[in-house]
Amino acid sequence: MRRPLYAALLVLACTSVALAGGDKRSPFEMVRYVDGEPQVRVQKEWYTLVSLDGIPLKRVLEACKQLDPKRPQKRFCEDLPEALEGIGHKLGDTADLVVVKPQHSKTKTIKGVPVTEGNRDRIKDAEPWKAVARSRKVQRVERKHATKPDRRFAFLTIRHHEERSGVRLAAERVAQDLDQLEWLIENVFSYRDLKPFDYRAAFDTVRLAVADGVGIADFHIMLRKLVALFGDGHARVPGVKRVLPHGPLPFALADVGDRVAAVDERGRPIDRTHPYVQAIDGRSVEQWLDAAARLNARASPQFQRHMALDYGRRARFVRWELGLKHADEVEVTFADAKGSTRKRKLPLARRRVPQPHVRAPGALPEGIGYIRIADMGGRNRDVRQVIEGLAAFRKQLGRGLIIDVRGNGGGTRDILAALMPRLMPADADPVVVNVAAYRLPPGMGYDSQRGHLDNRQLHPPTSRRLGKEERTAAKALLAELETDWQPKAPEFTPLHVMIVRPVPQRVKPRFTGPIAVLIDEGCFSATDIFAGALEVLPHVTLIGRTTSGGSGRSQRYTLANSLLEVKLSSMASFRPTGARYDGKGVEPDIRVERTLAELAGEEDPTLERAIAHLRETIGR
Repeated sequence: MRRPLYAALLVLACTSVALAGGDKRSPFEMVRYVDGEPQVRVQKEWYTLVSLDGIPLKRVLEACKQLDPKRPQKRFCEDLPEALEGIGHKLGDTADLVVVKPQHSKTKTIKGVPVTEGNRDRIKDAEPWKAVARSRKVQRVERKHATKPDRRFAFLTIRHHEERSGVRLAAERVAQDLDQLEWLIENVFSYRDLKPFDYRAAFDTVRLAVADGVGIADFHIMLRKLVALFGDGHARVPGVKRVLPHGPLPFALADVGDRVAAVDERGRPIDRTHPYVQAIDGRSVEQWLDAAARLNARASPQFQRHMALDYGRRARFVRWELGLKHADEVEVTFADAKGSTRKRKLPLARRRVPQPHVRAPGALPEGIGYIRIADMGGRNRDVRQVIEGLAAFRKQLGRGLIIDVRGNGGGTRDILAALMPRLMPADADPVVVNVAAYRLPPGMGYDSQRGHLDNRQLHPPTSRRLGKEERTAAKALLAELETDWQPKAPEFTPLHVMIVRPVPQRVKPRFTGPIAVLIDEGCFSATDIFAGALEVLPHVTLIGRTTSGGSGRSQRYTLANSLLEVKLSSMASFRPTGARYDGKGVEPDIRVERTLAELAGEEDPTLERAIAHLRETIGR
């Protein structure tokens, strides 16, 4: 007997709701501090705030200080509604903002800006208020610089916007920002030495290339490619998509085994008889993707490939990187399964074709539950929905469970912390699911009690926050652990641990039967941690393809002159086996390749393999 999927299916959605315990919303997509003053991102643009709902910025900041005299910046970032209530103003569902662009004088009014919990969650996770002290005093590397560029890094200096350069930075200001970024790399970046290379030569190559000044858009792209060389999937100069030259391919690119397919927005091949791409504009598809990959970290092979397929849709950018002339159409060499080819010229699209995504199944066999986690949201509702999904499944007296996190790019660890204890036997010992070391900034000492990574639920094994059994589990694992990359003192703290212990037997719902977790290269960050944690449980099987691999607790910094934002990881993170996440990812126990039919939504071989595996396990 087969039952409708709705009885077991849970699809998570990123919706905005108020958290219990206070109004946790914000009208700002992000906040950053420059020279000690806040700037806000609204509609993907950075501004200095002039007023909010008619309340001058000075009065808003005073309200935040009134709420918390010691940490007013934190209140501005995380508790703005509460601060405004203190001066008699209740923040509605939308807000009217008066803003001005940095380094400009003309104000702009933006009405009806949504005030959402999602905004506040992103800001809280980034913790921009912690950057106030360092933003007031810019620190820069002082050293002798090369007089000749290094040919190995020539690709960093390609300019894409000279014909419409816009705002330009003088050479002296560019050099200052490069020195500032280099100081950050050397002094606070946890993965500086993850993939060693002559980064000083790379910095000097960019410096020499912009000796006549440079447009901010081109400088943005240059820095993005420079930071990518370090191999940290979290490290980047955000917002580069907004400054890339427009001109998308008329199809999306997707790996199918060892081939690349060209598909439409529904995942169907552009050319039904010749679905694979062999070349674009006379360059092999691999050359095309290698050029596209320059914008993203040289991390794990699957991360690089996943991101290259995404950015490979940006035809005009890739053409510049390859030295090709731009045109309004693209020549594509298509191939069939036997290698037969044919060329077609297609017009470029007006908008990018979306990448293929995971589709919900239509029905599942009786006795097998399914929970879809599309986002590792940290909101109460996200966590509650996962637990409710588990409860709904248990009411069916199911004997096997599928947890689908494919394509989940991360978020917080809250869902893991809530769900995993319910998947463990009540008498199980606490287990270490993640270990990490924090990169100490200059002048900061190690706190052996509180630690430095509590917002990632990681604590020193000596911390009083851990119970006796948890400290015992931590010390036992760390005594034998050998990490495959050594974060060395005094730059790094000793290893911190994230520990999960089961909920008591009386706590419902719970499930300790066979579990299949579906993963792929779209899994990253908190989803890497999720997969790496659940694989510790003996009744869990990972099925699909290797995750992208990334766990770094990125911090945001603002360059003083260009005002470009840079994200750099602050910790080195490892699985309980000692294997690092960055550069590797989490491998499946059972690997399943993608098919053309899967892209089109006609089949789901990964889900089908999971069902077969659970049936085999249950049968035993």
